[in-house]
Amino acid sequence: MTDKSLYILIADDEAPARRKVLQLLQEYGLDFQYEEASDGLSAIELLKNKVFDLALLDIQMPNYTGMEVVHQVGPGQMPPLIFLTAYDEFAIQAFEVHAIDYLLKPFDFTRFQKALDHVFKTDKTTTEPTALEKIMADFPAPHTYKTHLWVNKNGSYFPLPVAEVPVFGIDGNYAECEFQGRTYLLRETLQQLEKTLDPSYFRRTHRGWLVNLHFIKAVHSKSHGDCTIELKDGRSIPMSRRYRKNLIG
Repeated sequence: MTDKSLYILIADDEAPARRKVLQLLQEYGLDFQYEEASDGLSAIELLKNKVFDLALLDIQMPNYTGMEVVHQVGPGQMPPLIFLTAYDEFAIQAFEVHAIDYLLKPFDFTRFQKALDHVFKTDKTTTEPTALEKIMADFPAPHTYKTHLWVNKNGSYFPLPVAEVPVFGIDGNYAECEFQGRTYLLRETLQQLEKTLDPSYFRRTHRGWLVNLHFIKAVHSKSHGDCTIELKDGRSIPMSRRYRKNLIG
């Protein structure tokens, strides 16, 4: 551990995430001062005008992403860098811009400590390259989930953002959904669709329903283990006992 007071940048667009990083830094036992940035532009300005000993950058930020921040400042001008993100598909890119480590949210103190050890306890005189394979072992294998579905509207196709769809149901053999007051039929089954959507958003709750977790207001218990899902838009979706564990265990 260094003897001098360190200067650290914490850049994340979510205030609770910045507070968590600050708390973990204090728990790690560093003597440090810090600056906060809530978007990429602020992070760039700070990095270009001040000298930091460490930067912790969220990858998904307004104005400029964490990756864009590095490219704007210049990889050679960056302090030791640890990326923070909820999306594991950015891992390879993180190391292409010479990040020391990559923390996948939500992370705990043990994982955070390991990342800081890479910064402050690694022998800087060694010529051994960063062990990417060892670091990558801490993350699940990346998945490519659909972020949009191409749907037909009056003979033309447009991309429908799946994160904004509350639920997918079925019509005959195919999946369907409602979006902005219009119903769209998809040329795939609900089972096929489920495999292509991010499970951090969508969970199967019934043989005929796939629900977006971000649109759930409450889950109400019924008899025999069945439940009713109340959506934020006022709709009610059934949840069968068979699929209960997919949502609430």
